[in-house]
Amino acid sequence: MQALLQDPERAQSLADHGRETILARHTCRHRVQELLTICRELGIGG
Repeated sequence: MQALLQDPERAQSLADHGRETILARHTCRHRVQELLTICRELGIGG
């Protein structure tokens, strides 16, 4: 945390990467795929 507080450019880079990850992974499609995987693992839905 101290390194981020002392390096605003690094902090911004980390924030940007985190936002990109969220936008890529937390979509409706991604959630449906996760749910279908869980259902398959539980033997639901064939």
